[in-house]
Amino acid sequence: MFSFLHTPYPKTKDAIQDLKAKLKEVEFKPTLAIFFLTEELINHSEKFASLVGCESVCMPIEGYITPESIWTRGCLVLLTDAEHELQVFKGTPDEVVEKMRRGKKGRFNILIYPLLYLRGRLQVLKGMLRLRRLYGKYESDPEYVLEKASEIYQNELIYPINKMLRPLRDAGVDAISFNVFPLRMKYGYPIIAVNGKKVGRGVVVIKFRERMESDYTDTLPERGRSFEETKEIVKQEFMLAEEVEVEKRGIAIGHIDGMKLSDFLEAKKIALSKKDISAEFSERKFFSATPYALGFISTETYGFSGVGLLNYPLEIYPCLFDLDTFYSEAIFHAETLRGGIKRVESHLYDYVSVENDIFAAIDHNIILMYEEKVRNLTDVKEYHGIFTSYPSYTSAKVSKKYMSEIEKNILINLTTTMSFIHLD
Repeated sequence: MFSFLHTPYPKTKDAIQDLKAKLKEVEFKPTLAIFFLTEELINHSEKFASLVGCESVCMPIEGYITPESIWTRGCLVLLTDAEHELQVFKGTPDEVVEKMRRGKKGRFNILIYPLLYLRGRLQVLKGMLRLRRLYGKYESDPEYVLEKASEIYQNELIYPINKMLRPLRDAGVDAISFNVFPLRMKYGYPIIAVNGKKVGRGVVVIKFRERMESDYTDTLPERGRSFEETKEIVKQEFMLAEEVEVEKRGIAIGHIDGMKLSDFLEAKKIALSKKDISAEFSERKFFSATPYALGFISTETYGFSGVGLLNYPLEIYPCLFDLDTFYSEAIFHAETLRGGIKRVESHLYDYVSVENDIFAAIDHNIILMYEEKVRNLTDVKEYHGIFTSYPSYTSAKVSKKYMSEIEKNILINLTTTMSFIHLD
C-alpha cells in the first residue's frame, strides 16, 4: 500500500506540525517513509524522520507535484508498507559498485545518492591545485593526465551515473536512480539522510521485495542505427548544434577542438565566470545549470547523452557519467528542445494517463527551461511527482530504442528525463 502526504509550509516548525496532524489519518502502518524536502527543510531532516515510527529517507528536491498544483516550498512524503531492505554503501565509485555487486538486490530498487558531494573548502582547494599541477603535463601526455584527473574527480567528488547503475543492470533487476545534484550547491551538500542520520558521500539503496512496474522517457526521438544517423537526429533536435572533437578519458574532459574549455567557450562568445568557485560553494551561490552542453554518442548503442558546460575556467572538466564507451566526436549544443513544453506534456501524458496511481520523477531543468509553463504538467491527470536532477533508469525490459540508452539497458541524460513508478 502507498500513500502521499504533503505540506506547503516552508518553515520547519510549521511543516512538522502540519505533517504530524496528517500522519494520524494514514490508514495503514508504514514500514518506510521517503521525505522529499524543498529549500531549507532538508537541513532539519532528523526532525522529519522523528515523525514516523519506521525507516525513513530524506532527500532534497526543487519542487513537487500534487493533484492540486505544483509546489516549490514545503515537502512531499511517500509512505508505504511494502517489504523492503534499506542499505547505505560508502567509498569510491569502484568500491561502492563492488559492494553493490556482492549485495542482495531487490526485484525493484531505488538509488539515492549525491552525484557530486563537497565535504569542505579545503578539499576543493586541494583538488583544484592537484588538477592544475596535473594539467601542466597535458601537452606531453594527455591520456595520462586525463586518466589521473578522472581518478581524482571520482575518488573525491563524483559518482558517475552509468557506473552506479551497472551492478543492478548486470543482475537483471529494475532500478530508478535519484542522482541528486541540487540547482544551488554549497559545502556539505546535498544532504541525504537515512533514519535521521546524514549519509554524507554514500549511496542509499532501497530494495523492494516485490517487483513494481516502472517506466522512463527522455522526451527525445528514438536513437539511430549508426553514429551518423544518431548525429543527424540530434542536430535536428537541439539549437546551435555543431560537431566538435573532444579529448576524454573516464569522466575527465580535456581539450575541445584542440582548446582547453575556457578558450573554447570564449571562442563561442560565452563569458567566463570571474568568481572564485570555492567561494561560490561557501555562499551557496554555485548554480549547477547551464544552457550549453556537450553531447556524446555511445559506441555500444549509438545512444546519446549530454553534459552541461558551466562557464568556470577549469582546465580539465568533469563529466557526470563515464565517457569511455563514447565516440570522441561530440556535439556542442544549446539545451533548448524543439517542440518546447508541448513535447514534455505529450511524453508525460503517455505514462500518467493510465488508470493506476503514478509517481513521477521529472528533471528539474524543465522548471528552468519552461518556467511558468510547467503548470501545464498538472493538466494531464491527477498524480504525484517530484522535480529532481535528471532521474536515470535501468531495466531488463527496455522496449523502445531510447535516445538516452547509452549502454545496454542503462538510460541516462542530463536534461529532460522522467521516471515513473506504478503504485498499484
